[in-house]
Amino acid sequence: LGLPGERADELAAHDPGRRQALSVARVAAGTPATALLQSGDVLLRIDGRPVTRFRELELAVQQPRVTVEVFR
Repeated sequence: LGLPGERADELAAHDPGRRQALSVARVAAGTPATALLQSGDVLLRIDGRPVTRFRELELAVQQPRVTVEVFR
Protein backbone atom coordinates (compact mmCIF):
# COMPACT_ATOMS: atom_id res chain seq x y z
CA LEU A 1 0.00 0.00 0.00
CA GLY A 2 3.01 2.26 0.14
CA LEU A 3 2.69 2.98 3.87
CA PRO A 4 5.70 4.45 5.61
CA GLY A 5 7.62 1.68 7.41
CA GLU A 6 6.82 2.81 10.94
CA ARG A 7 3.06 2.95 10.19
CA ALA A 8 3.07 -0.47 8.53
CA ASP A 9 4.97 -1.91 11.50
CA GLU A 10 2.52 -0.34 13.95
CA LEU A 11 -0.50 -1.82 12.15
CA ALA A 12 1.20 -5.24 11.89
CA ALA A 13 2.04 -5.22 15.61
CA HIS A 14 -1.53 -4.20 16.50
CA ASP A 15 -2.96 -7.31 14.84
CA PRO A 16 -0.07 -9.66 14.00
CA GLY A 17 -2.29 -12.58 13.05
CA ARG A 18 -4.13 -10.72 10.31
CA ARG A 19 -1.66 -8.09 9.05
CA GLN A 20 -4.30 -5.95 7.39
CA ALA A 21 -5.28 -2.32 7.06
CA LEU A 22 -8.64 -0.63 6.53
CA SER A 23 -9.17 1.51 3.48
CA VAL A 24 -12.03 3.78 2.50
CA ALA A 25 -14.14 2.25 -0.27
CA ARG A 26 -16.77 5.00 -0.35
CA VAL A 27 -18.11 7.81 1.82
CA ALA A 28 -21.81 8.35 2.53
CA ALA A 29 -23.13 11.45 0.75
CA GLY A 30 -24.19 14.32 2.96
CA THR A 31 -21.93 13.37 5.87
CA PRO A 32 -19.03 15.43 7.23
CA ALA A 33 -16.69 12.67 6.06
CA THR A 34 -17.23 13.66 2.41
CA ALA A 35 -15.09 16.74 2.99
CA LEU A 36 -12.36 14.80 4.77
CA LEU A 37 -12.02 11.29 3.35
CA GLN A 38 -11.43 9.99 -0.15
CA SER A 39 -11.84 6.58 -1.69
CA GLY A 40 -8.54 4.76 -1.25
CA ASP A 41 -7.50 6.49 1.98
CA VAL A 42 -5.96 4.02 4.44
CA LEU A 43 -7.11 4.44 8.04
CA LEU A 44 -4.15 4.41 10.40
CA ARG A 45 -5.38 5.66 13.78
CA ILE A 46 -8.49 6.95 15.45
CA ASP A 47 -7.91 9.10 18.53
CA GLY A 48 -4.28 7.99 18.53
CA ARG A 49 -5.02 4.26 18.53
CA PRO A 50 -4.29 2.01 15.54
CA VAL A 51 -7.32 0.42 13.82
CA THR A 52 -7.18 -2.70 11.69
CA ARG A 53 -10.66 -4.18 12.10
CA PHE A 54 -14.01 -2.80 11.09
CA ARG A 55 -15.43 -3.43 14.59
CA GLU A 56 -12.68 -1.24 16.09
CA LEU A 57 -13.71 1.49 13.67
CA GLU A 58 -17.39 1.15 14.55
CA LEU A 59 -16.69 1.44 18.27
CA ALA A 60 -14.25 4.33 17.90
CA VAL A 61 -16.59 6.55 15.90
CA GLN A 62 -19.42 6.40 18.44
CA GLN A 63 -18.06 9.64 19.88
CA PRO A 64 -19.36 13.01 18.64
CA ARG A 65 -15.82 13.91 17.50
CA VAL A 66 -12.77 11.83 16.70
CA THR A 67 -9.32 12.48 15.35
CA VAL A 68 -8.58 10.30 12.33
CA GLU A 69 -5.15 9.74 10.83
CA VAL A 70 -5.15 8.54 7.24
CA PHE A 71 -2.55 7.75 4.60
CA ARG A 72 -3.47 9.19 1.21
